Amino acid sequence: MAGQTNSPPRLHVPQMLKNWRYQEGLSQSEAADRLRVSVRTLQGWELGRPMPYPQLLQTAISDHNMRDRDMQSLLWPTFAPPHLGRLGGLKGRGMTTSKKWYDPKFEAARAYMDLMETVAGRHAVRFLEPNMLDGITKIAALKSKNEPHGELVHLTATLERLLGDTQLLISEDLQHSLRNAYERAESLAFPAAVAYRDLCHRLHGVTSSFHLQAMGLEKMQVLDQLGSTDNGAAVLHRNLLNKLHIAQEATDAALTRSLAQTFEAFAEAWAYRRLSRCVKISKIPEVDDPGPDFRCELDGREFFVELKAPDVVDGDLHHEQMMKASTEAQIDLDKQVRSGKRVAMVDGSIDPFRKPGDANYDPTDLTLPIKTLRERARGLFKASQFSLGPTFALMFVARYPIPGNRRAILPDYKVGGMWAAVPDDRQSGVIWQAAFGQAGNVIHNLTSPKRTLPGTPFLLDHGRPFPGAAFIAMTEIRKGSAVGTTECWGLLDRKGTQPEGWLLHDSEMVLNAICDVWNDGEDSRPKWLDE
Repeated sequence: MAGQTNSPPRLHVPQMLKNWRYQEGLSQSEAADRLRVSVRTLQGWELGRPMPYPQLLQTAISDHNMRDRDMQSLLWPTFAPPHLGRLGGLKGRGMTTSKKWYDPKFEAARAYMDLMETVAGRHAVRFLEPNMLDGITKIAALKSKNEPHGELVHLTATLERLLGDTQLLISEDLQHSLRNAYERAESLAFPAAVAYRDLCHRLHGVTSSFHLQAMGLEKMQVLDQLGSTDNGAAVLHRNLLNKLHIAQEATDAALTRSLAQTFEAFAEAWAYRRLSRCVKISKIPEVDDPGPDFRCELDGREFFVELKAPDVVDGDLHHEQMMKASTEAQIDLDKQVRSGKRVAMVDGSIDPFRKPGDANYDPTDLTLPIKTLRERARGLFKASQFSLGPTFALMFVARYPIPGNRRAILPDYKVGGMWAAVPDDRQSGVIWQAAFGQAGNVIHNLTSPKRTLPGTPFLLDHGRPFPGAAFIAMTEIRKGSAVGTTECWGLLDRKGTQPEGWLLHDSEMVLNAICDVWNDGEDSRPKWLDE
């Protein structure tokens, strides 16, 4: 009929693929390798799952003279996952290889990664996270030993079944069931992480909390997993969960104090995680009389650890002012966006050593962190907390930016790098100076004029002797947003008095076991690099 155009015949992809495999003598895995897709993706196509550009596929498999490399060059730009480059993932044959952005460990996460190879698959699993899927599966496997028919075990099986269902891409009901199963499994496997995330959502777009920033979602996930595998950690994990739930229910007026208590519970659990790697450790139950937090054992010798997590200067008042400033900054950002600005920006800073309202505060003045560390060491560590036996003072300084990281337990050190051209590129180690620095010491801070250290060092204060066998600072060396390395840096007063029945050699043995690096008042320890 005049004016009518003939539309090209519709390709029947499942039969086309099966015929091609039969003619070439290929298994599904071999065919998937030729096409550079996953076996699960190929199986979906053969079952009738929609695929992009079937004509391109027909061109590739109908030419029997086409070499593997030519087929890959033709297909890869179309079928490749968007997070990989044009030649990413092509193994061998001289092609560039690129690893996937996540390496799945268990079946549910592997199914997720396969689904991410198509547009429809990415839409169906857009609310999932592969690391959480692996974590859920791992925790479920551990719980199955004691609870083989538990809810988390059942939910994990449901996730694997739904992610493997070929109808998932086109069924909104299955996607809804997948989301419900995932969110419930996540809340059972990672309760602290979910509660922490909810608190962050509560403040998002309104203000921010330095307490929450000093903890982090990834660390909560680590503690959730540790609480499932370690009986000692489980006690601390339950306490952390309790504090998180209290903070969730807290009014705005009580939120700052609740978050401070949450951080203290987090610090205990995080310290247990770090110390359990090098000594035998158990949490000492809370009693009316103050005492140390942990009982430890190393080579048959028993000792104790008292933990403190010092807050910023002026504590709750300072936090409330920081939250107020954050709210004002958010309001300013909103105004800029509404006014049509393409890029909205505000200035802000976190100064843990600054007294609220101090107009003369100088962030380059290293005597301020030294003074703060001295005050905290004297005020937080009480003699009654060291009465059970030889006890080490452990200070978790995650809320304090420590210049130089581990080099802070040196009297001073050369900064180098971009500062190498400065006439004096030395910087004083704030922790060593707090513990051993004498009044009148010159504090180097790359600026002029240099400042003179006042006051008495807390490890050499004869009027108020330090009760611990040694002092240890613990902090997190961060690497972007991921969980970094938790390091311990020790200081030992060799001339001081050790606890009864405890030798200087015993303290050295403990510091060698726990600390990444440690030093003494004579600065006699071997030096190390900061990186």
